[in-house]
Amino acid sequence: SMRRWCVGLGLLALLVLTCPWGQGAASVAWANGDVALDRWVQTTIADFSGGTFTGVVVDPAGDGELRLLGHRSQGTYTSAMQPLPFPGQAVALLYKARVPSGARLVFELRARAEAGDWSSWMTVPAGLWTDGAGRVVGESLLAFPAGAWALQYRVTFYGRGNGPALEEVTIVYM
Repeated sequence: SMRRWCVGLGLLALLVLTCPWGQGAASVAWANGDVALDRWVQTTIADFSGGTFTGVVVDPAGDGELRLLGHRSQGTYTSAMQPLPFPGQAVALLYKARVPSGARLVFELRARAEAGDWSSWMTVPAGLWTDGAGRVVGESLLAFPAGAWALQYRVTFYGRGNGPALEEVTIVYM
């Protein structure tokens, strides 16, 4: 079934995060042939600095984290475009953040086809799973209708006072 396929690929995506592979795509044997997997990780000031900020700032805490600017109750960060080394069909999003009670983060992803057309922004359903490193796993994989050659994510911050702080974003694509 489709749900079983998504759960299987989701578990495969988690495997990519926990294995010590270097840069470059990993090829994993699958019942219908090989599946190419890779990941895009943003966790430092330099990683986040390429994006655009509206009411959000990169705070130098740790290696760097995104948080709401001043006393704002909402803000948005949009990543720079990330070219992919192979055409992607689906993505899984994981993140590590501190989200106090009453605050939340909303993630969206979009993909660019080889012709240069962007898909619509697709909301990543909030997940309930957390891995050993404290990363929250999105509830499902997002599938694209055609091969994607670039990805971009957007995260909207909601909160007051000591609102959410986003430390890491990992996107696994296949």
